[in-house]
Amino acid sequence: MNFDSLLQDIRVELRLVGNESGKVRAICSVEFVFVQAGSIWVDGFRVVESPNQKFWVAQPSRRGSEKYFKTVELKGAIKGLVETAILTQFERVRQTAKNG
Repeated sequence: MNFDSLLQDIRVELRLVGNESGKVRAICSVEFVFVQAGSIWVDGFRVVESPNQKFWVAQPSRRGSEKYFKTVELKGAIKGLVETAILTQFERVRQTAKNG
């Protein structure tokens, strides 16, 4: 499928998390803007920092009684596009916070 003909833009709203003791560094909402079809907002993406790893993106999920369950699961090329958009915005916001 050719995303260029359907997906116009991916927009990220990101809020840094001030709790340094946890692994989550930011909470994100992502808007998928489609050509002539409107948009879809998905809340609950998280930027996570794990020991000895780069920052990574956790997809939206809900806590069950024994484990977490994904509420949205992105696969294929769209997953990479969203992760890149989120991590780019995270670095931009983080640098602004450091310099501001």
